[in-house]
Amino acid sequence: MWASCWSHKVSVHARCDGSAGTFRPDDHVNGHPSNMCLTSYNTLVYLETCQDGNWWQQWEEIWTGNAWKLQHRGDGWVKGFFLDSDGSRTYTEPGNDGRNQVWH
Repeated sequence: MWASCWSHKVSVHARCDGSAGTFRPDDHVNGHPSNMCLTSYNTLVYLETCQDGNWWQQWEEIWTGNAWKLQHRGDGWVKGFFLDSDGSRTYTEPGNDGRNQVWH
């Protein structure tokens, strides 16, 4: 069963059981869902048209005890990187204990 693990303004198609899923903004264009997914390739993060089975669009929600981290499924050298931000841009990088990798 697909479920939302945290409170946010996106339609979450992710599982809380350790499986990866996609994150889709709740934006509508002309009354229809935009079909855009949160995507990461290498360390870049952006929205693109959702594609079934696309590893670059799959994320897992990791509970830290007080907030959520989003771990990217990815492949190769970026496999398992986390969604991160420095306040002016969003990207992925290896896990750390920094507050810029936690999301509420």
